[in-house]
Amino acid sequence: MVEMDRRYARNSGAVYVLGYHLVWCPKYRKGVLLGQVETRLKELIAERGEEHLRSED
Repeated sequence: MVEMDRRYARNSGAVYVLGYHLVWCPKYRKGVLLGQVETRLKELIAERGEEHLRSED
């Protein structure tokens, strides 16, 4: 049996890696991500993406 990397989860029918998927759908498409909120959210998403890329190395 091949030893699997511990990042992968498995069950009887699948082997998988859980990641993140963000969908932002405010009601009526209001402009809620503006100004400081927009800036900070972009920073947080970029940081998390960098962490994810480093963890794959």
